[in-house]
Amino acid sequence: MKGFHGYLLLIILFILPASVLGTAPGDILHNQVFGLPGGPEWGYGLDSSPDGNITICGVAYPNQSLDIGELGNGDVWVIRIDKNLKMVWEHLFGGNETDYALSVRNLPDGGAALIGTTGSYNGDVTGYHGNGDMWFVNLDPQGNIRWERALGGNKTDEGSDFVVLPDGGFILCGYSMSQDGNLRRNLGGGDLWLMRLDTNGTMLWQQTYGGSKRDSGTSVIMTRDNGIVVCGNTNSTDGMVSGNRTSSDVWIIKTDINGTLLWEKAYGGSALDWGHSVIELTSGDLMVAAVTASGDGDVGVNHGAGDLWLIRLHPDGTRVWEKTYGGSFSDNVWKLEPSPSGGAYFVGDSYSVDGDFSGNHGESDLLVGEVDANGSLQWYRQVGGSFIDRGSWLKRTVNNTLVMTGMTTSSDGDLAETGDHTSGDLWLLEVQGGVPSALEPGTTDNVTSVSPESAPPAVLPGDNVTTVSPEVTATTVSAADTATTDNGTAVDNITAVSQEGNISVPVPEVPVSSTTEGNVTIGPLGGTGPVPTDPDGDGKYEDLNGNGKMDLQDPTSFFQNFSWLKDQGLIVAFDFNENGVLDLGDIQALLAEIQS
Repeated sequence: MKGFHGYLLLIILFILPASVLGTAPGDILHNQVFGLPGGPEWGYGLDSSPDGNITICGVAYPNQSLDIGELGNGDVWVIRIDKNLKMVWEHLFGGNETDYALSVRNLPDGGAALIGTTGSYNGDVTGYHGNGDMWFVNLDPQGNIRWERALGGNKTDEGSDFVVLPDGGFILCGYSMSQDGNLRRNLGGGDLWLMRLDTNGTMLWQQTYGGSKRDSGTSVIMTRDNGIVVCGNTNSTDGMVSGNRTSSDVWIIKTDINGTLLWEKAYGGSALDWGHSVIELTSGDLMVAAVTASGDGDVGVNHGAGDLWLIRLHPDGTRVWEKTYGGSFSDNVWKLEPSPSGGAYFVGDSYSVDGDFSGNHGESDLLVGEVDANGSLQWYRQVGGSFIDRGSWLKRTVNNTLVMTGMTTSSDGDLAETGDHTSGDLWLLEVQGGVPSALEPGTTDNVTSVSPESAPPAVLPGDNVTTVSPEVTATTVSAADTATTDNGTAVDNITAVSQEGNISVPVPEVPVSSTTEGNVTIGPLGGTGPVPTDPDGDGKYEDLNGNGKMDLQDPTSFFQNFSWLKDQGLIVAFDFNENGVLDLGDIQALLAEIQS
């Protein structure tokens, strides 16, 4: 571990004067960006305490020229901010390979705990099993490691989320392909993995759940009846899984405090569906946030590409209602937070310029909003600039504001006063929450009010749009597949996607060569990433991450480099559904081929 104050490049604070702060939901109250030399950096998890302290976790890729010992190939970055929005401390943790954290919780004694994945066998990591381990770290109030655990076996194992129990212990969730080490069984291609640790990190029990294919956990909560509910994804149609229709459905399970399965439900349609977050509402019902490319089965409507999909469930998992939200392009949700009104706040990202969401600044914007208990969209706001901006986590504060973390590559628009973020920087954003205030007719007061009388969008489907990534769905964006040396991918220096459906992780890689498609050279993706290959010799370059084989990181690289590939005119090599164009169907076709 090493504190990084000496190398911090960007701590740029932008607070609107009190005289111009409005009362409408979505008003920006605080806008702060953090970066290190080199980059990129991403904020994934966030928690706030009643004392006003905010802790953010994510990943950073510092410049290799910096003297940081065994760190530097992608490390966990943790930042503590006090109630006055001043940095208290920040630390990098990890070892010789890629390490990242997806979820963090402030602890009652002023410390914090975090969960993620490690590919390292030295530095701050002990007990590494190989090929990627779940990594859980307990920090003291100064941000120093009290204890840490690398958990897994000899195959890929990942950590995604956890809860702090009333006795000070922890319930951890994630994904595992192993059946040795800390694991006792593997049910198929990969399982949802759940475990309980005591206050000292001793494992009290662990359990895997799933069928013969790939199943995973992304979000976990403890319910008021002392049950454990996990939201994730399933590709199975057997074993513990019922109701799966396609290669990927949303999967929700409930267990008792000892991990005994009480019920499970799979929801989805004929296309790809991913579950990202679950919360317990003030009523005691559950709400699940997912992304869907379906428009059938359990999904009533698809607006185009990927949609936000919210599902309200009774405590026994029975569906109350489901609703999709989106436009013609990709819309994504990562995290829910209960709202005082009985509904939920959400955060994600949006490429859309029509439908339910308008006001896009270019490429993707951070998207924040609120639905009521019936799923009616109360308000939303797209925040960002001309390039890629995304939100990963949000938390309601004691002041009824919403604090969020994510990443930005924009230096204009809402980020105009915060410096240059071209390489991608960690983003902390605070906006006003609560119930929309009345607005004068024809005004928005920096937030979009939703009504049937809303004006037509400035850009309609079919128009020539150059600032938005068309036909690309964020439903393929999720966490890094593994943190091993042979599975690293470069993805426009921004993000990668895994088969598990968690949050994305940047893993840069140095290009070594180029290939050709006819007279067109296929160089490093995005100009700096890996060089795709054709492992089966069929003329299609399925291996987009350049590691010599087809794996579930390849659709990730395809999605993140979609616009670049299209600009290069590389259609034949990547037209996996063979319809003569590059579109969403090609990403889905590649995923289906790899999973078959």
